[in-house]
Amino acid sequence: MKLLPSHKRLLLLVMLLGLVVSVASSRTRAEAPATTSITVPAEAQNIGYDVTTAVQFVLKQFGYTIAVDGVYGPQTTKVVMKWQKSNGLTVDGVAGPITQASLGLSTAQRVNNQQQVTPTVPAPPRSVEQMIRDIWPDDQEEKALRIAWRESGYQPGVTSPTGCCHGIFQIHEIHFSWMNAFGVTTVAQLFDAETNIRMAYELYKRAGGWGPWAL
Repeated sequence: MKLLPSHKRLLLLVMLLGLVVSVASSRTRAEAPATTSITVPAEAQNIGYDVTTAVQFVLKQFGYTIAVDGVYGPQTTKVVMKWQKSNGLTVDGVAGPITQASLGLSTAQRVNNQQQVTPTVPAPPRSVEQMIRDIWPDDQEEKALRIAWRESGYQPGVTSPTGCCHGIFQIHEIHFSWMNAFGVTTVAQLFDAETNIRMAYELYKRAGGWGPWAL
């Protein structure tokens, strides 16, 4: 087989390398939303504006999938970490002053006396147990504790495999129809341990017993 001249082989190699780099670059751009400039609304720049909501709003504008609900939970932490990784920042999931500045929220870092936003940390098991004892009546608290442990292991941020039930007592989304009277309208609220425990007790009273948790 006749070989190409050396200078043509070199040219062909350079072209192939260029193609590989181009494909890799395109793949990288597809993996993370572009960090081009956007216009941050004036209200998000005002002192006193909720920092969590502002961070969520800007990340959503950059193309990330995130709820703008003012709750700094697991979803917000995960998206902040993606932003930090894409922008060469320390990847800790905390929207501190540097991360806020990278989002164009340079004034937001002065909210609450320059206190940085930190993720909501679920209460430890002992605290959940105490909340159940405080909220449920004495004659039902032991069974309430057993059911809560069976349903979630006392973990506030648990969602069922089917995606319908949430929190300590795995409350079904169908109950939003009456929980809205208590101001509970979102799944994020059910991830709050005390809210979930209180709504579980209200559900117990509405059902007249433990029917909603029957196996």
